[in-house]
Amino acid sequence: MRSSLCALLWLTSVALAGCPTAEPLGAACAVSADCPTGQLCVDKACVDDPASLPVGEGEGEGDPGEGEGDPGEGEGDPGEGEGEGEGEGEGEGEGEGEGEGEPAPVCTPSCGELQRCTATNVCTNDAGTGLCDNFGASVIDYFADLNLNLNGTSGERYTYDSKDRYFVNRVIDARQGMLVEVAVIAAFDTVAYVINDSSQQCTELAAIDGSYGDERFKVNFGAGLTPPFSGNDATPLDVAVTSFAAIGAGTASGAFTLQTRGILCTTGNAANDVTDSQTTYDQCFRALWERSGLSCEASNPCARNAAGDTTGKWCGLQSNVHTPGNPITLGDDAYGGPCCGSSAGCPGAGCPANCL
Repeated sequence: MRSSLCALLWLTSVALAGCPTAEPLGAACAVSADCPTGQLCVDKACVDDPASLPVGEGEGEGDPGEGEGDPGEGEGDPGEGEGEGEGEGEGEGEGEGEGEGEPAPVCTPSCGELQRCTATNVCTNDAGTGLCDNFGASVIDYFADLNLNLNGTSGERYTYDSKDRYFVNRVIDARQGMLVEVAVIAAFDTVAYVINDSSQQCTELAAIDGSYGDERFKVNFGAGLTPPFSGNDATPLDVAVTSFAAIGAGTASGAFTLQTRGILCTTGNAANDVTDSQTTYDQCFRALWERSGLSCEASNPCARNAAGDTTGKWCGLQSNVHTPGNPITLGDDAYGGPCCGSSAGCPGAGCPANCL
């Protein structure tokens, strides 16, 4: 249409003869072969072939559309072909991800909080840690029975003394001079470590592995001290219980009882015998070891309370009141006896009934 318009204007006005002279003044084409490559002849004009236009990054293959319409009237929409094009897209993605590597190590049972699972599926202690870093300040009294379990739930896993094991720890808090018998009672082979971690030094004092099952030993809170003891607290000590066998190499878990008892005497008629209660131990320990002049070999001392006063009772140590191998007990003094004196509140409202 542009060529026809230019021709018309040229015939009517020489001043408007600026249209490009290179354009044909008549029809540009009769058939598509008259057009350059990539064009079609539509209404006697060369137009771009829609099939030759790029679509995405594929290279479409198919017959160009054949416009429908009466030639010469130009009513057909160009490019409305009925051919079936098969586009073959050639996209090249470079996704060279490096997803290859060693599988994550697996340690069964799970490692402890101070351990990591290495590539060989073995639990290894974290650098800079120690056995005592596992333990809090869970205190056991020196006259108690605790039923505990050694396993991955209630125990702490750590490699110590060349073995990877579970540990259960309790702290014994006592007064200076006390001697505490500790028993680990179990149906499997156990080991106990006595450790001083009072200043975070984690110093092993003893390792006890005397027999299969039960371990019995004494913890001396009077080592190096001379009676009478002060009545002050001694340095607390840890008792860490574990199995003899390493995890995966035998019986490394199970139930056990941790038992502690105070021992009053290591000589005399009541040597190494326990007391029947903590009250008996406390009152007789004060009588024997926090005062002077009395001994396990030659006395049944008057029991004393926390204030140091007599209570109207005596500690049965000698053969006339105590049978070796049995628990030490308290006996009642009588009116006028040494344990029913003024320090027991006698006479007076505070005097024990057995002293009246």
